[in-house]
Parts: sequence; structure tokens; C-alpha cells
Amino acid sequence: MAASVCRAGSAVRRALVKARSPALLSVKCGQASVSYAQSLLGIPETQLTTLDNGLRVASEETGHATCTVGLWIDCGSRYETEKNNGAGFLLEHMAFKGTRKHPQSALEQEVESMGAHLSAYTTREHTAYFMKALSKDMPRAVELLSEVVQSPALNASDLEQQRAVVLKELEEVQGSLQDVCLDVLHATAYQGTSLGHSVLGPTQNARSLSRQDLVEYMSDSSPHTLSLFSCRSLSRQDLVEYMSSHYKAPRMVLAAAGGWDGKSRKMAASVCRAGSAVRRALVKARSPALLSVKCGQASVSYAQSLLGIPETQLTTLDNGLRVASEETGHATCTVGLWIDCGSRYETEKNNGAGFLLEHMAFKGTRKHPQSALEQEVESMGAHLSAYTTREHTAYFMKALSKDMPRAVELLSEVVQSPALNASDLEQQRAVVLKELEEVQGSLQDVCLDVLHATAYQGTSLGHSVLGPTQNARSLSRQDLVEYMSSHYKAPRMVLAAAGGVHHSELVGVAKQHFSSLSFEYEGDAVPIMSACRFTGSEIRVRDDDIPLAHVAIAVEGAGAASPDIVPLMVANAMIGSYDITFGGGKNLSSLLARMAVEHDLCQSFQAFHTSYSDTGLLGIHFVTDRHKIEDMMHCAQNQWMNLCTTVTDSDVSRAKNVLKASLLSQLDGTTPICEDIARHILTFGRRIPLAEWNARIDSVTPKVLRDICSKYLYDKCPAVAAIGPVEQLPDYNRVRSAMYWLRF
Repeated sequence: MAASVCRAGSAVRRALVKARSPALLSVKCGQASVSYAQSLLGIPETQLTTLDNGLRVASEETGHATCTVGLWIDCGSRYETEKNNGAGFLLEHMAFKGTRKHPQSALEQEVESMGAHLSAYTTREHTAYFMKALSKDMPRAVELLSEVVQSPALNASDLEQQRAVVLKELEEVQGSLQDVCLDVLHATAYQGTSLGHSVLGPTQNARSLSRQDLVEYMSDSSPHTLSLFSCRSLSRQDLVEYMSSHYKAPRMVLAAAGGWDGKSRKMAASVCRAGSAVRRALVKARSPALLSVKCGQASVSYAQSLLGIPETQLTTLDNGLRVASEETGHATCTVGLWIDCGSRYETEKNNGAGFLLEHMAFKGTRKHPQSALEQEVESMGAHLSAYTTREHTAYFMKALSKDMPRAVELLSEVVQSPALNASDLEQQRAVVLKELEEVQGSLQDVCLDVLHATAYQGTSLGHSVLGPTQNARSLSRQDLVEYMSSHYKAPRMVLAAAGGVHHSELVGVAKQHFSSLSFEYEGDAVPIMSACRFTGSEIRVRDDDIPLAHVAIAVEGAGAASPDIVPLMVANAMIGSYDITFGGGKNLSSLLARMAVEHDLCQSFQAFHTSYSDTGLLGIHFVTDRHKIEDMMHCAQNQWMNLCTTVTDSDVSRAKNVLKASLLSQLDGTTPICEDIARHILTFGRRIPLAEWNARIDSVTPKVLRDICSKYLYDKCPAVAAIGPVEQLPDYNRVRSAMYWLRF
């Protein structure tokens, strides 16, 4: 039966899902293809168990190395009155501010040590608390969620802090006219009823809901007590009442999807209690109710789940086009062409040609005018998209698996025979000019473009992807044709697919539509990517009318194929990121984040490592007040020096968990998987499996990390870009002198 349900490359994962046995890792699958209807039947079954107290536990085991587990509760703004409207939303904000067992700092450290992501949301009818984590950490995730829902601390100081956050969000949401319009629509369509309530609630309620209100909402008080809410006094008492009224087991669903390690049966008996009745039921049954599996059935470890990920299959056609796919058995698929060209292959004269060509791609082909092309895509219920970066250009489509051949056919037309009509060119020229104006409002993007311009000055990596305004005005159809004839060659392309696709079928379709794609260059004029030189330097764009300063500092990092890339990724995970809206404050695991909170250094910061084929930028971007620039720059550089000298085992262990979870969470869906396949083939010539990434990450020790960071950071000339009120930014000589420590 397995041979009729699975296709080549995905037998391992499906076998694991079906039988939950590690022994099936060696099972091979036949080459039979499956239809769209069969792929739907092959989706893992959702298992449902109802505990004695009414809590429903539902799960779908996919065999992934990560899982998402959460509690969904049948309560929201529809269950609120005018007097307590907004209690659920305020309670959602309070949920992660600590429990009776774990104060906020301990709770956040637990989550970060697992490399997990904890989140929540509230709608008109539902409230959700959920966590994405490695599958092996599922029991611990459920335990933390049970504490968050059953025993939140609801401290008075946290309540006042989150009240201010909610009031700020109420101000900001007024700027989203679409949300405001839909809220007004509900208010008039359901006037006089609870469905007319806004999820956020009115400002006066946010100012005064009490703790008791929220606890009552979660417990078992009568709904009639909600009339005790005061329009001006949403307090801690209000929160208590809210919780006691609505957080009941029969109104909850504990849902999970992904893969997990089921060895901890005794732990499962003590994690998700939702009242003592659940715990007694689990202990009595001696069965992992959270997994809904029978005794004797083996589970899959984290390492085994990585080995069970479908293999990426690769075939090279006669003209050099590479065809790669990963069969996941989904009812949908993503298929696309990734091309080894971008702004790095452009000159100052034609910089922006790739971006303009991307806009022209879907304006019709020689066979299908624009209207016919759009109708074809819409009739399949598909999504057609494209993007351009400094080194790659992509055209891809997400569609039902049964429509994969048609999707490939349309992509082949888009890439090989675009119409490039004069009228469409002028129209898209205006669109690009508009985007060039709008991007100036994204100061982070502008700052990073300026950073590239100064770090790679005089080289092609300094070019912006969008190109300068004068080029957007002057690029002609002939320029675009020449760009395509120079770079759109079969050996520089990868046709990648992920989802419910059979590799042999994909190869056959590729031969049908891409065999005529050229692999020769006129006059043997093969474009060679020029080496890019990093220059330690700075660019300052001072504008005191901008409220906050955007500053980026970077050194030359490792290229994508360098063995040093993984230790640098771990180092970046150690520095982490921060935003003023984050909870945790002084209890964040990142040292730089803690300093930012304690000394009010910045609004946000983000460590980044942008890697290219032969070089990279390793840096930190931060947004801060004009009077805090010098302090923030000092602390950021000091953190770099710490990486070179004083890294500990616990720091590295936490960062490795964060990095593993990040790599896995990025591959959530057929589109990111497809993109990952294509980028790997273009960069490495093969798809690096997650098991290999995991082994590389595990091999990073504190000594290795210190040595690699010293190689790239210590006593190196940085590139600096700053935009806004940057008068306080230290002189470049001072910035350079902070790239080493004097030691005696």
C-alpha cells in the first residue's frame, strides 16, 4: 500500500507518519505517481481524544523535526459586555508575564533555551496560546502553556505596563484604516449585540480593567458577574473575573501538529492539567494522551525525524538546466525557476534592469497576452510571483499538485518569451519609479543599501537591486532583451519544486518546455562575476528632521560556501535581536538586549549575516534616539569583542538551540522549501540536508566560536552607514579603535 500512496523521495516520512516507527527509516517506495485525490487521502489523520473534564486533545503527526502546540479557547470579544470589552485582549498581553511557578524571567529563559517561539492572539470568538518548538521539546512546551493558561501571575506592576502597551496599540490601530473600517462594519451590522464589540475594546476599558475581572473571566464565576465591570476601572480584579468565567476545559482544545519524541510518558501525565481531573486521567491511563497513540508503538527522536525528511532529487538536462525536487505529499506544490543573476551582474549603466524585467515578466508572453495569462493562473487558483536579489532572480508559482505541468509550461513562457510590449514597459516604468519613492520611507532598507554601497564601493555588490532613478527612466526594451540573452541561460538556472510532485514527472515536463533553452553565449562572451572588494569605510546621511537614527555597522563575513558560516550563524544567534515591544526586559537571554533595556539604548536592533557566493556582511543594525547613538555603538562593539574572548558553554548551547529552531521554522511550507532547494543548488551544487546542518551546528564549541569570531571581527575595519539625526555617531577612527581590546 505504501508504494501506491507515496512517491519516490518521500517514503521515509510517510512511513514514519503512518506507523510511527523508527524501523521504517529504511523502507523504500516504488516509483508510482499519485493523483491529486490520492494525495489528499495520504494526509496524516487528525486524532482526537476527549479527557474526563471535557478538554479535547487533537493532533496531526507529520514527522517534522518541529511541532506547534497550543490551546485554543472558545472565548473572545463576543463573550464580553460593553463594560468589560477588551478584557480578553488585555489578558492575552498578560499571559506571558510570568506564572505562579515561573516568574517572567524564568519563563522567558525556558522558552529561549529551547529555541522556541511563544505567541497568542484573540479574535471575536476564539483565544489562542501556542508555541512552536523542536519536536523533542513538546512535553515541556505543553507544561509551560498549561501554566500560562491556568496560573498566570497577573502582577499589578505588569498589569500597568501592559495597559500602557494596549493603549499604544489602540492609538496605532487608528492608522490602519482597513481594520478600522471592518470594526465599524461589525459595529453597525451587529449593533446592539456582542459581535459588534471590537477585539481590542474601547480606550476607557483598557485604562481600568482589574485583575479580578480577568480571573473571573478565566474561572467559574457566573457570567452575570460581568455586569460588575466598570467602564473606568479595568483592573487586575477584572482580569481574574474574566479568566474564571471563560477558561473552562470543555471550551478548550489542545492542538498539536508536527513531530515529537514520545518517550516521556510520565511527564505527559503532569504537563497539561487544565485542572486536576486531566492529571488524574493521564496517570490512570498511563498513556501519552497528548499523542493519542497506543502503548508499544515507537516514536521518532529529533535526530531520526531529520533523517526522515524526504530526499531532494536532482537531475541535469542536456542543456545544463538543473531540475530538483522534494516530494512532501502535500496536495499543493510550489514550482519555480531560480536564475543565477541579479544586481551584482549589472553595470552602472543597466543597474535596475533585472528589477524592471521582473515587473515585465507577467505582462504577457508571445503566446498568451496579459489577460489570457492572468485568466490561466486564476482558473487554477494559483499564485504567480517573482523577486530579484543581488545574486538571484526567481519566478515561481504555487498551485495544486495536479496543475504542476501547466504551471511549468506558463513559467517557461514567462522566462523564455515575454512580450515586453512598449506600452507595458512605460506602465511598469512608472510603477518602479513609484516604488523607488516609497522605499525611501523604509529607512532600514535604505540604511542597508547605503551599507552595501560603502562596504563594496567600486564593485557590483554595491549596486542597489532597484537601481537608480535615472536608469528606471531610461532603460529600454533593447536593454532588457540584452540582459536576458546574457544571463537567462540553462546552466545558470534551477527548476525547483516542492510538495506533491513526482520527480520523474517534473523532469519530463522540464524536457518538454526547456530543452530549447539556450546554453551558448554569443561570441563566447560568458559573463563572469567579478570579485568584490570589502572596504572599511562609512557614509553618514544626516537629517535632523527624522525622529530616530538608523545605524548599521558590519565587517566582511564568510561566503555562503565557507565552513566558517555555521559558527558565525551561532554567534549571530547569541547576539539576537530586540524590539522595544518585546517582553522580558532585563531578563532577556541576549546580553546586548539586556543592556538595551537597562540603559534605554535603542528602540530595536537586529544582528544579521548576509552571505553571498564569495563574501558576506556580518553586522548589527539598530534604531535609536539621537542622544543614545554613541552608547549603543559602544555596547554593540563590546558584544562583538565578548564573542572573541569570553564565550561560555551555556551561551553557545542556547544559541545553537535558537539556530536549529530557526532553520527548521524557515522551512514551513512548500514555497520556503522550494526556495531553499534552489538556493542550495545554485550556491553549493547540492541540497544540504538538515541532518548535516544539525551536525555542523553541534560541532561548534566555545573555542571554535571564539577563534572564528576573532578571525572575522577582532581588529578588523568595519563599514558604517547612518541615516537620520546622527550627529552623535562617533568618528570613524574611534569606531575602528573599538574593534580590539588593549590587554596587559
